[in-house]
Amino acid sequence: MKSTMQANQLGLALLLRHACRVNGRSRIVSVAADGRRIEQSFADLAHRAGRRAARGHPLGTVVGPLAGASREHLEAYLGVPASGRILHTINVRLHADDQAYIAEHANEEVVILDRRRESRTIRVVRGTAAEAGGRDRREGEIDTAHALPCETVDYETLSAEGEARIDWPDIDENEAAIICFTGGTTGMPKGVAYSHRSIWLQAMSICTANSVGLSSHDVLLPTVPLYHVNAWGLPFAALMAGCDLVLPGASLQPADLIGLIESEGQTVAAGVPTIWSDVLAEMRERGMTRLGRLASVSCGGAQVPQRLSGGVRRARHPHGAGVGHDGDIVDVPLRKRPPGRPVPTTCNAVRRRRGA
Repeated sequence: MKSTMQANQLGLALLLRHACRVNGRSRIVSVAADGRRIEQSFADLAHRAGRRAARGHPLGTVVGPLAGASREHLEAYLGVPASGRILHTINVRLHADDQAYIAEHANEEVVILDRRRESRTIRVVRGTAAEAGGRDRREGEIDTAHALPCETVDYETLSAEGEARIDWPDIDENEAAIICFTGGTTGMPKGVAYSHRSIWLQAMSICTANSVGLSSHDVLLPTVPLYHVNAWGLPFAALMAGCDLVLPGASLQPADLIGLIESEGQTVAAGVPTIWSDVLAEMRERGMTRLGRLASVSCGGAQVPQRLSGGVRRARHPHGAGVGHDGDIVDVPLRKRPPGRPVPTTCNAVRRRRGA
């Protein structure tokens, strides 16, 4: 017997509709390259994201953003896979040769770039063209339209084409939605394809109380790059929960992060321990004992030093840790209680150090 309940395909098309219709009033705040504060609602984000297929690229087209924590990047995060295309998050910190390698390996056909990375993108795209067509790779001038061996379109011009669409048909939840590559620390970068289903399930797990526990009452500051393991899945969880989202832009300097937290009222933050150690040092230097409304910090990517967790507690802010490299959050903020448990679908092992 087959089930007759909840037969929807889990994925980004469903999340796009949910973010618009249910959480449309929640807001996203981003910091532009010139320092301007940009605010938009989830409904605005969803409608702009719904234009991502305006040029008629066929289903399965791989689209690679080479960008930072910007609203345009987030629009691509949602709109590209929701429309049946595949997003390939390019690590902006990789060497241009590695970026060209992963772009070619992922069969990338479209690149979204921000202006600060034009010269790098010229090298990447020309490098890919050299692999495919035998052209010489060389430094290009910054006139992108003439330097690249492909059509170039202004992002806002592209966004203005066609009608905004949020009613994309459901896609098979096992189809690839996003491609991520490793940083190449053990040889050439290696790629993995996230399915629509895996992204949905991870977002749901982040919203549970045994994980970060995001809700519509929270304001989230992810300092995890959007290109790094899908920013640990946090943007998707925020869209699902209706949690206000603050993108820090290009700067992760402690003074800038403190200013954002105090002005935007974030309740939850996430990032690697180094960032929060620097924030704590800046707080000590200023004689600060509290940091806005911040109630929890989730860390991952490295072991959290006791000095950091103790310092955060002394500042009367709970602290949490634990994000695996597969992007699944496996621990929770410590609100004066024992650590949480691994979320469903994750499997963890504790091993002793060699010789210990």
